Amino acid sequence: MFHQESEEWNIWVGHTCYWVFPGCHLDLKIDQQYLPAVLMKDAEWIIALLGVEFHLREEQIYKVRVQACDYVSVTEAPF
Repeated sequence: MFHQESEEWNIWVGHTCYWVFPGCHLDLKIDQQYLPAVLMKDAEWIIALLGVEFHLREEQIYKVRVQACDYVSVTEAPF
């Protein structure tokens, strides 16, 4: 989900919000299957999937699969 104030993407697992950074690996759900992808940032946020790059739409909610232990929750972040 895109956070308008910080202009960053966050991942929600249950009621916990996690920071994501360029270079994060995740699985993106497309047509009932999860495909490996990498989150990147140029002038805009991009997802690299199967050798193709897509710009993420801020108004869209994407379903992803991650290992929550690989991420820092927003409440635990030191900044």
